[in-house]
Amino acid sequence: MAVDWSADSHTLRSTCQGYEILHFDAPTGRQAVGDFRDAAWDTWTAPLGFPVMGVYQVGWCSGLNPDGKCCLVSELYVEVMNRLKACLHFG
Repeated sequence: MAVDWSADSHTLRSTCQGYEILHFDAPTGRQAVGDFRDAAWDTWTAPLGFPVMGVYQVGWCSGLNPDGKCCLVSELYVEVMNRLKACLHFG
């Protein structure tokens, strides 16, 4: 599971082990429905979303799949720590 804040602190994004991405309005706590594709995020720990597409590669065993707990994203690169505590760099 991962939780991230939008850059304006108005929206929370959560992901779960069921591979769902849910957005919530921070002031009300209600689920937000809309297009968050181009939203700016202050943090990115989610293993899902457009900036991290391609991190899961074909043929990886379950121990090498990204864990999502240590996923860092900038505009130039992605770094992911997998379940074996190995750091994977994409960029």
